[in-house]
Amino acid sequence: MKLTKANLICTFLLLFIFLPSITFAKSINRSHHDNLLPIGMPKIKNLKNIQSINANCEIDFFNSTEQAAKKYDAQCPLSGYLSSVTAEKLKAEISEGKKVYIYRSNSFSLYLKNTITIPELAPKDRPEDYYLTTYRSGITLFIEKENNIVDELIIHLYDENNFGWTTELDYYIDKDLNIWLLEHYLTEEGTGISLWAHYNIDQKAMKFNPKQIYASNTQVNFPDNFIVFKDNKQNQDELEMCLKDQSSHHCEYDQIYFYYIDKLKKKIALLDKKKKAKSGRFQSLKKKRDKLCLNNKPLQLDDGSTRFFFINVFSCEIAELKREINQVEIELEK
Repeated sequence: MKLTKANLICTFLLLFIFLPSITFAKSINRSHHDNLLPIGMPKIKNLKNIQSINANCEIDFFNSTEQAAKKYDAQCPLSGYLSSVTAEKLKAEISEGKKVYIYRSNSFSLYLKNTITIPELAPKDRPEDYYLTTYRSGITLFIEKENNIVDELIIHLYDENNFGWTTELDYYIDKDLNIWLLEHYLTEEGTGISLWAHYNIDQKAMKFNPKQIYASNTQVNFPDNFIVFKDNKQNQDELEMCLKDQSSHHCEYDQIYFYYIDKLKKKIALLDKKKKAKSGRFQSLKKKRDKLCLNNKPLQLDDGSTRFFFINVFSCEIAELKREINQVEIELEK
């Protein structure tokens, strides 16, 4: 068919009418911001000294004196902490369920999306659980390559119960694609931090890569350094019970961990004495053990998985310590 001048005019008119609607249909569920970085709360970067911060943030909100309130405001870095981690325009876009692109390169893109909005209500036949009623919302950061999701990381969570006490996960992402996360809480006893984390993006593997994790009594430096801060309030009776049955709900994994750490150190000291040489074996074993256990299970900061991550790490460490102790005992008997 030959294209006449009339045909061409008609074709252009049709494109003019329908092309905008086609384009709109494709983009209605996404919002483009080629590079919004940095984004979030930069203050998060410097809040990893959890034990010290939590000690300075204890207060009885119901019975505090004016002097105590002033002291809290002065020494607690979480006092007056605002969790408005996203600009209001972005909040509106995310709440509408849109993909909000915050970074683009020739290799990949990053976008935010609201992935959790759940009002969790106590069943009518269990009114005693009313205090557990929470409202939960969350934002996930996605890595997209060639229109496919290749990795994701929850970077914002908000939980609130009926008394107004909250648990929140906040974030900061800088221009170099470093990601900091902070989980903090508000209760009648004050505010505090339960988790601080630092990630970056492995642009070869196209995945979120954890660098450091701090919790109340543990510190993780990936890929091969697991640090536990010893609590001097260990209960010997509870420890002996836990050594017999580790599954008891009274058991603290760190107590069992230090029991076997101390036992391994003593066994290695005896072996060094026997061989009349310092072997440096303890540190060598620790590095191998930590690398194995820290890479055994991935860490995702969704509901409850942080706790399970540390349980898995402790369980792995304890199992490896037992094996190492057994090996040293075999060498001592030779």
